[in-house]
Amino acid sequence: MLDSELKKEIKEYGVSMRRHFHQNPELGGQEFETAKRIEAELDLLGIEHERVGDTNVISTIQGKRDGKIIGLRADIDALPVQEESGVAYQSKIPGIMHACGHDGHTAALLSAAKILTARKDEIAGTVKLLFQSAEELGLGAKAIVGSGEIDNLDGLLGIHIWNDVDSGKLYIGSGEQMASPVEFRISLEGKGGHGSASHQATDTIVPLASLIMNLQSLVSMEFNPMSDVVLTIGRIFSGENEEVRLGECYNIVSGRAYLEGTLRTFNDEDTERFREKILRMVKGIEMLYGVKSELFFETRVPAVYNDPELANIGCETCVELWGEASLDKELGKCMASEDFAEYCKKTPSMMAFVGGRYEEKLKCYPHHNSRFNFDEDAIDQAAWFYAQFAIDYLNKKGR
Repeated sequence: MLDSELKKEIKEYGVSMRRHFHQNPELGGQEFETAKRIEAELDLLGIEHERVGDTNVISTIQGKRDGKIIGLRADIDALPVQEESGVAYQSKIPGIMHACGHDGHTAALLSAAKILTARKDEIAGTVKLLFQSAEELGLGAKAIVGSGEIDNLDGLLGIHIWNDVDSGKLYIGSGEQMASPVEFRISLEGKGGHGSASHQATDTIVPLASLIMNLQSLVSMEFNPMSDVVLTIGRIFSGENEEVRLGECYNIVSGRAYLEGTLRTFNDEDTERFREKILRMVKGIEMLYGVKSELFFETRVPAVYNDPELANIGCETCVELWGEASLDKELGKCMASEDFAEYCKKTPSMMAFVGGRYEEKLKCYPHHNSRFNFDEDAIDQAAWFYAQFAIDYLNKKGR
């Protein structure tokens, strides 16, 4: 097939696949139909594949020559969001939407599989394709790592379509790229009572409010101002029912109160410092207000770290395909998180951000927004980057 014909086919195929997955989203760990469709597409290409766990699909493309093994990863899960984008290919599933671009990632990796199959003679080694479930839950990468399926990889590439980068550009950084998220929950227990006799009760709303205000000062007062640390309190409630509201009734002194939040850092030292400080603060609240407390604190995934050598190869591939102007110089590392970090601990890895923003075509909304969308040209760019990076890596590292 001529390059021009292949390019046209890949572009049309990528958009078609993306729209199929967008209309039929599935939540993490439940991507059964998504996995079946991926397997069906791989069968049409004659590519061997296997299931890992319930919905992870891993396939292998063997080149004409022996060499190293490079992995390419795409996440396949959707989010519990009611779509309001209004596009013709809007989600058919109530309350579930691809609001983070994973439909585009899946389509791009399937497109890359078609490219690599057509260019097998250029592959000096083996390419392993990882269609990963449950990224949004932070579970899919752990499952694949735990299965041993990446033990033989020499390197791994992941991509994320990113609306903070202009369409037609890629951001490829070296070193720390995405933060490690901590989930924390604090519950307070006092003694409920009547609003007219607060002296007979032990209020939990006032100490919870004090905690909220003091937690905000932790980052500014307890951390090096040059540290990359973000703290957010996302949920509070009081009373016996875990509802997103404060208080059971206007004349009831609440005997229970609760908050949930997240901390984002890039290193274990900052995470441990925060844990120590928040524990000290909670104990102080106990003494000051006479309440009992419980603290839950968990690091969900580590930080994403891009291997410098892979990042260098990635930049060379990007320039080779689209020229120096295609490299985004502005994004830098971000405080979002990705369970791709689990792979970074196991093998040299790299996450590349593919631009999805094109304001002249469509209004740009944030990831996880009910109106989220991206320029579908990003699918084609991601597909060719996946494929060419794999070929370049194997040719360069196999020497």
